Amino acid sequence: MSGRYKLSSRVACVVTAMLGGLGASASRAQTAEPSTTPLEEVTVTARKRSESLQRVPEAVVVVDSADLEKKSVNQINDVLATTPNLAISNGQDPGLAMINIRGIDQVRNGEPPVAFIVDGVQLIDSDNFSQDLYDVQSIQILKGPQGAFYGRDAVGGAIVVTTKPPTNDLEGFIKSTYGNGGELDTQLALRGPLVKDKVLFSLAGGEEHFDGLIDNVTLNRKVDFRSEQNLRARLLVLPSDDLTVDLRASYSYLDAGASYYIPIPDGNPDNTTVPVQAHELGWSRRQTRDTSLKIDYTLPFATLSSVTSYSDTRFYIHEDLLWTADSDEGIDQSRSAHGWTQEVRLTSPSEQRLRWMVGAYGMSVDRPVVTDFLLDTNGAGQLNAAFPSANVLQYETDAAGFGQINYDVLANLELTLALRYDEESRDQTDHLTGDKVSGSWSKPQPKVSLAYRWTPDLMLYGTYAVGFRSGGFNAPSPAYPLLYQPESVDSYELGFKSTLWDQRLRLEGALFYNKITDFQEFAFVGAYQGLFNLDKSHTDGGELQATWKVSEGLRLDLGLGYTNSRIDDYRLKGAQFETAIPVVPAQIVGNSLPLVWRESESLGVEYTHLLPFDSGWSMTWRTDLSSRQDMYWQIDNLAEERPRTILDMSIRAYNDLWSVMAYAKDLNNRQYDEEYFEKNWCCATNIRYPNEPRRFGVTVKRSF
Repeated sequence: MSGRYKLSSRVACVVTAMLGGLGASASRAQTAEPSTTPLEEVTVTARKRSESLQRVPEAVVVVDSADLEKKSVNQINDVLATTPNLAISNGQDPGLAMINIRGIDQVRNGEPPVAFIVDGVQLIDSDNFSQDLYDVQSIQILKGPQGAFYGRDAVGGAIVVTTKPPTNDLEGFIKSTYGNGGELDTQLALRGPLVKDKVLFSLAGGEEHFDGLIDNVTLNRKVDFRSEQNLRARLLVLPSDDLTVDLRASYSYLDAGASYYIPIPDGNPDNTTVPVQAHELGWSRRQTRDTSLKIDYTLPFATLSSVTSYSDTRFYIHEDLLWTADSDEGIDQSRSAHGWTQEVRLTSPSEQRLRWMVGAYGMSVDRPVVTDFLLDTNGAGQLNAAFPSANVLQYETDAAGFGQINYDVLANLELTLALRYDEESRDQTDHLTGDKVSGSWSKPQPKVSLAYRWTPDLMLYGTYAVGFRSGGFNAPSPAYPLLYQPESVDSYELGFKSTLWDQRLRLEGALFYNKITDFQEFAFVGAYQGLFNLDKSHTDGGELQATWKVSEGLRLDLGLGYTNSRIDDYRLKGAQFETAIPVVPAQIVGNSLPLVWRESESLGVEYTHLLPFDSGWSMTWRTDLSSRQDMYWQIDNLAEERPRTILDMSIRAYNDLWSVMAYAKDLNNRQYDEEYFEKNWCCATNIRYPNEPRRFGVTVKRSF
């Protein structure tokens, strides 16, 4: 029996046993604790309108502010790393957050597989995905192509972050965290009225300092240091009941360690005994300024919305290139992204049988990249000479129109029809040679869904959707073709959502199949790096999620995921990289796609109880266990990452004003690779990027 069907049988047994056990336990619980309250209803904005999670025919993972606090979530990494059929890894620098969702992966130098939206504004650059999260109301993760709703980068899904809005109540908090590695993190927020019912404001920000935990034995210092400052301001103006003006601005500055790769001997990609030893300290800096203006005007028949944004991100990295104690090569690189987006949409009221939305989107972004190759030319141990190796300016525009209809065919049957058409153009100028190249890509992205409410507590749905990731240009080099093709995904999904046992158990699951054309893949060839396309691939699998309120104080969260992937066809491109790395069809067709975890599971146990003596204090104990297994680093499937299991724990005592929490992340201190390259895919030796060691600390929060 294949591993795939062994897993399916095992999952089926687990689910059957779980449901059987839950049934017996629930029966006892209902007898012993008839007053247990149901799970709270969850509201999402997955389809750009507020709806109940249980009525949305999408696989959506929602983490609210309470869960974010109990799990000590600081970045989106903390959420994705414990969600089945989702993974994130970091390599090279903090701007390189490689997300994989149902087998759709983000590669270096390429577009992300998800649209990342913060307060209704889609980020234009993935270098910002790793920003600190603070004063957040909820995070929604949509699995499966969301191109019909969010456009070209939503080929695998979308991440929607909503911060806490200001109200007429003056409120806020100050929170400080002290942890190992010299961590000191302070956050604060203040929200309230300037003019009651008319002008509301919020201010939130924070400063983080972390000395690091990973030693460089050559330099005798930590390499994973991090210092970040954030500030966000918001002004909500309500001139009338029909008009809302929402103005936001934010600033972020990051100074962090980077590129602490470790050369390791052949034959064992799981070798974690070799320390960081690079002669040159790697560092990176990121500065981001964002502003946005959202205007909503209620008309008699619909709401007219306009979202305008401007973003400016500047990123710098300095790194060793050989990562050895006697290295004499390095690189300096600066990359930036600054530009505008504009969206206008008209949305019908939600309380009618036919609900609709129509709109348009535009984007204009400049992306300059400058790279200098560094050498020690006099043997003095310093990279004293710089040689320009790349200086390109890429200009991108995207114009899109979209529409959506939700129609209640019957009282319990909803039909969704959505369509978005994106047309993207790119121009690239090489300032070293004067060469210019341009390209354009367009793609209709339809979505069709039927949702049938079998009972008030059970919904079945089926969805067909298309996702699209733009093509682009490699940096000029002799190894790669200048142009790589866009990637598209045809996705089919069947799922269900249910609530059981007086709405104390929320159970949902989905099966999916993704047909991928021109999957974008990355490789090094010596000092050159670039993207190329795998002609035909597919992923298929399923997932199950359950949230069970066992009793008034006890909650269980379970997630099971399975993703099978396969390279179905590769046609030789005749490029030089094919002679340097093993990408001939006989060596890769039939293999798994890289960076796809076949099996993923998560289990969360949370228990809350009142402390004695009528103190007004409560305590919450939280344990999260997540595991991943079966993943290959490259398309030749020769290097496989070993299974990993991560344990997180927290204990939190709180009342109406105070909260004190002790936490531990990766309590079992599992050592693994964030990134790994066999030498024929990269360098003179095999290299690995180590994970962050165990983190623990104490957080104190005062609300007012």
